[in-house]
Amino acid sequence: MRLSIFIVLLLLSHVTALTEKEARFTPVGEKITLTPAKYHKQTRDTKHTSSHTEELYAPTNELGGIRYKRQSNDMTVEDNHTYYLSTFYPSESGVLNQLWVDLTLNTSHHVLLSDSYLMYLTIPFELPFYGHLLDQVAITTAGFISTFTSPHPYLHLTQYIAPYSADFNPSQDSESKIYYLLEEERIIVLWDKLTLNGRSQMGFFTFEAIVYKNGTIQFLYKDIPGLLNETSSSNYTSLIGVADAFLADLLDTRVIYNYHRVRLGEGMRLGGTVYQLDPIQNCVSADSWESCQNVSCYSSFSCGWCATLQRCSDGIDRHRQSWVDEGCSQTDSLTCESTLPLYPRRHIGWILGVLVLILLCVIGMVVFIVIGVILCIVKRHMKRKVVEVNKYANM
Repeated sequence: MRLSIFIVLLLLSHVTALTEKEARFTPVGEKITLTPAKYHKQTRDTKHTSSHTEELYAPTNELGGIRYKRQSNDMTVEDNHTYYLSTFYPSESGVLNQLWVDLTLNTSHHVLLSDSYLMYLTIPFELPFYGHLLDQVAITTAGFISTFTSPHPYLHLTQYIAPYSADFNPSQDSESKIYYLLEEERIIVLWDKLTLNGRSQMGFFTFEAIVYKNGTIQFLYKDIPGLLNETSSSNYTSLIGVADAFLADLLDTRVIYNYHRVRLGEGMRLGGTVYQLDPIQNCVSADSWESCQNVSCYSSFSCGWCATLQRCSDGIDRHRQSWVDEGCSQTDSLTCESTLPLYPRRHIGWILGVLVLILLCVIGMVVFIVIGVILCIVKRHMKRKVVEVNKYANM
C-alpha cells in the first residue's frame, strides 16, 4: 500500500532532479544520508482547492496565480492562496512606517552568519505554520526563515518563510548584517544592507520578516533595488512567499514533495511596501472530530478524521507518511451531514473484549446463583427427609 501510494504521486506530479547548483546551500555541520544525485523534488501548487491537482504558475501581472482585485475603500490588494490570505500594502499606504521595527538600535541581536549560512532559533511559543506547530526555526543569510523538520540540501526550495530569498553574500560587505528579536508574541528578523553575491553594484537590500504567535506573517521592504526576477542568477532563483513539504522514502530515493507554496512579488517594485499573510484554518489545525468536520464543511478542504492517529487531515501535509502507514488514507472525507461515530475504530478490539468479559461475569454470576439456589433446595429437601425419617423412627 505504501509503495503504491507514492508511485501514484510520482506519476501525477512532475519530478525534476535538482542539480548540484540548486543545492549549493547546505546547512553547516549537517549530513544527508543520501547523496544529492539521489534526491528528487516534486512540486505542485494549488489554488482554491485541497485536492492538489491544479497547477499554478503565475504571470507577472498576477499575485499567486489568482488575479487580484483592488479594494474600493483603500489601497490594499487581497488574494486567497488556499492556506493563506495575502494582503499587499503599497508604499503610498504608509503601513511600512507603522510596522517597521528598527533592530539595528540593539546590536546584541546581531547574528554573525557570514560563514555558517544558518542559525537555529528555539522560539518561545508554538508557531502554527500550515497548521503544524513549530518550536524551532532557522535564520539564513539567503533572506528566508527555514521551517524544516529534517535537514536536507533544498531548504530554499521547499520549507520556508521567505520575505526575499536570493543569493545574498553578507561576507562581501562589512555593512551587511542580520538581526533578530524573540518576543512572547512574535519573531522579528531583519536583513540589513545585504548585497547579491558577486553583484554588489546592484545596491543594498534591507527588509524584515515579522512572524506572530497566531501564525500571521508580515514581509516589510525598506530598500529593494530592481525587480525580483532581476535578482535571480544561474545558481539561485529569487523568490518571495511561503512553502511547505514532506519527505518520504521511495525505495533507495528520498522524495521531497512540495505540496503547496505561495509566490508573491513578481514584477512589482517592492521598496516601501508590505505583504501580510494570514493563515486560513485547514485540516491539520483541527484537533477533534467536531472541529475537523467544521473545517471540511465550511472551507475548501476535504478533511478526514483518522481515529487511529486522532488526527485530522486531507492526506497531504507533513505527516503524510504516518497517515498512509496507519491506513488513514482510506478514511472518508467528512461532510456537513457526517455523524460522529459511536466509538473510534481503534477501540473496537478492547471494547469487544470488555463486553465479552462482562458477559462471562454475568453468566458466571447467574450460574453461581442457580447452583446456590439448587443447593439450597436440595439441602432443604434433605433436611425435610431427615426429619421425616426421625419421626417414623420414634413411632
